[in-house]
Amino acid sequence: MRIFINALSLSNAYGIGRYTRTLLAGLVRIERSGFEICVFARENEFEGVDAGGAFRLICPRMPGANRLFLEHVELPAVLARLMPHVYFSPDFTLPYVLKVKHKLVTIHDLLVFSHPESISARARMLYRAFIPRSVKQADILLTDSRATKSELIELFPFAEEKVRVLYPALDPFFQDEPDETDLGGPIEIADQSWLEEKVIPEPFILYVGSFSPRKNVKALSAGFAELHGKYDWPGSLVMIGGDGSMHKPDNGIFDMGFQDDSVIRQCYRRAAGLVLISSGEGFGYPVLEALACGCPALITRSSAMSEISPGKKGVIEIDPEDAGEIKAGIIRLIEENESLRSGIDTGVIVKRFSAERLGRGLLDAATGTQS
Repeated sequence: MRIFINALSLSNAYGIGRYTRTLLAGLVRIERSGFEICVFARENEFEGVDAGGAFRLICPRMPGANRLFLEHVELPAVLARLMPHVYFSPDFTLPYVLKVKHKLVTIHDLLVFSHPESISARARMLYRAFIPRSVKQADILLTDSRATKSELIELFPFAEEKVRVLYPALDPFFQDEPDETDLGGPIEIADQSWLEEKVIPEPFILYVGSFSPRKNVKALSAGFAELHGKYDWPGSLVMIGGDGSMHKPDNGIFDMGFQDDSVIRQCYRRAAGLVLISSGEGFGYPVLEALACGCPALITRSSAMSEISPGKKGVIEIDPEDAGEIKAGIIRLIEENESLRSGIDTGVIVKRFSAERLGRGLLDAATGTQS
């Protein structure tokens, strides 16, 4: 069976780009007899994939062209020549002209419909146009969580029979054994113009993500600021991924801006806990990464994030719209830290979200297209 994977999303360092890289890594490590896997990607972006000869790489003839052109003009021509049995897009969309027998696509979230304010105007326009077409035309729809599956079926009831949940994979970087840098000494950070501090202040609880309204960072910072100085804990709230707008050291809030994965991994391993209380998530990578590093998490009740830890071990769930629950959740995260941490089975987490499992899941879905 020939499977064609559109891997133009490798251009993204995070999000769907990371999903695609871990998927390809998983496919490399598993038994692939009976499958020929073709990957369409820009050569310079594919260089970071340890392929080991597992794939037939097809590079665009015009690698500098924008992605819309490559997907809707050049890619269909390549498909017409190769005639794969299955076409797979890990990034929501299918080309307008797609003469392939079977089509698989991953719908990571429905935020463009449920939280449009969190999506750029250009992306909002494109995804609102492409997602309904993808849902209609695909033979199998993969979602990152049961929560996203339910939301997808609610929006598109006709698609219920072709939706499957296939959890993303944990980046191997967050599976490595801790070293001396992770566990001891100051956590050195990339400098930001608004920062006087050059290291992470300890002890701390942690937030990782953007400052999109759906992330509820204003409610989190307000809740922490109210506790600061009134609750007998000498720690801080460290925020990574923002723009400096939340930096309020007098309230114990340190907005550290963008930091690379090495800093984030150290923070997961040193933090009293992660807080991610979004009103909408397709999955919740920071929660997965934190738990894999042994860090407990405060999360949104009955959300996609609730599916990550078996038995919800190591997590506390709250209503992010309730200011009282936010403050109580932070206090529990601190006071129950030892028991929360001891309940996390990192081995189970790593196995449940392995790249190999993701790769096998894709091949299973592709095999399921056969009549």
